[in-house]
Amino acid sequence: MLFMRKPLEGRRRKRFIPPPAGWLFPKNWTLDYSIKPRGKIIFIRRSTDDEYVEAMGHWWKVWGAGAHKLVRAEVDLTKNKISFYRLRRRESKLQELLATAVYKMPNRKFNE
Repeated sequence: MLFMRKPLEGRRRKRFIPPPAGWLFPKNWTLDYSIKPRGKIIFIRRSTDDEYVEAMGHWWKVWGAGAHKLVRAEVDLTKNKISFYRLRRRESKLQELLATAVYKMPNRKFNE
């Protein structure tokens, strides 16, 4: 049985914003495990009491993050670095760079 969604009614209809159109995935693309991953990986993490943040299986000390605050960890696999940014609800456009760290992807083979 398929799940049928009710049509939006009243005030919900006025607030509804349609999702953005997604990217088209190439039809002839195949996964190649021999190629090293490239690009960026973004994590949203909450810092610990001692301002540590977990990303990519490691714990990183991020000075100035604050206890239990949201931090965006941006892993750049091509530049071999992680950048940590402070996230705030009141100032969502302002994302202050707190720290950077060197991170090199382990040289392991990938499996299916």
